Parts: sequence; structure tokens; C-alpha cells
Amino acid sequence: MAVQDVSSLEAIEQACTANPLVEAEVVDAATIKYNIATVPSFVFVRGSQVQDQLEGADPAALSDK
Repeated sequence: MAVQDVSSLEAIEQACTANPLVEAEVVDAATIKYNIATVPSFVFVRGSQVQDQLEGADPAALSDK
């Protein structure tokens, strides 16, 4: 695979992915909507549907998502 192909794939993946960081203490509505009880928490949303959620700092589990 050429370098151009890899960079194109990365661009496509990044265009399809958003990783907003939300301070749970500041945005109460998000905390309530996604039932956040632990910080950090990761909520995986596709469209408007929650696909998965991970609570706590677990790099191995996060990389499996």
C-alpha cells in the first residue's frame, strides 16, 4: 500500500469520526442525557443512537472500542 493510500484512509476515518471532549461538571445536560456517573466516561454515538459506553480510565478497553 502506498503512502498516499494510507493518508487517504486516515483522512476518511477522521472525516467520519468526531471526538468531542465535554467537561461533565460544566455540561449538566450531557451528564444527565448519557447517565454519566464516572469520570472519565466515553460514549460512542452513531447518528443519534448510543452504540456503547465505557466508564473509567481503561486504555485497553478503550482501544477495543
